[in-house]
Amino acid sequence: MPEDIESAPEKTGPGAAVFFSPEFFVMLLLAIVLDIAGLICLILNIAFGVGEVISFMVDAIGIAIFGLWMIFMAITGRIMAGAKKETNEAERPEENEGPEETGGVAQKAAQRRKEISQRVRQMKERQAKIVKAGRGMGRLARFGLATLGELIPFVGALPFWTIMIISEFRAQAKQ
Repeated sequence: MPEDIESAPEKTGPGAAVFFSPEFFVMLLLAIVLDIAGLICLILNIAFGVGEVISFMVDAIGIAIFGLWMIFMAITGRIMAGAKKETNEAERPEENEGPEETGGVAQKAAQRRKEISQRVRQMKERQAKIVKAGRGMGRLARFGLATLGELIPFVGALPFWTIMIISEFRAQAKQ
């Protein structure tokens, strides 16, 4: 009977590999440490009334580390996208390749095909810019919400840094 049951194909791809990268483990460890420090600050604040100042210092460290990391991710993403675009343009065949066409009608048709392909390429570039801008806004929104959550007294004890790191790497896995 076990041979009758078909197993579902495993979904393995570059997306799942993101969660096993050294960068993920380092950033997740930093986020967990900062969230635990925030929880300790909350306990100190409740018990002795001194944890709030320390909590803002911990939050400043988190903002600096994760803010710089997000900026670095955005810059390297742009560099990689530019390199990919240059590679695609270098591999694109010339539009004039192919059989030579003679006659006025054939030349007009060839010119029209060239104009249409240029318009299609421009539209694809616009779409890519819109999608790229949306990705940047998602990263900014995740960082902004985590920062805002950490800076609010008592609410900052929740693991906002850890949630931000996991959601950022989940977004990378989808790309």
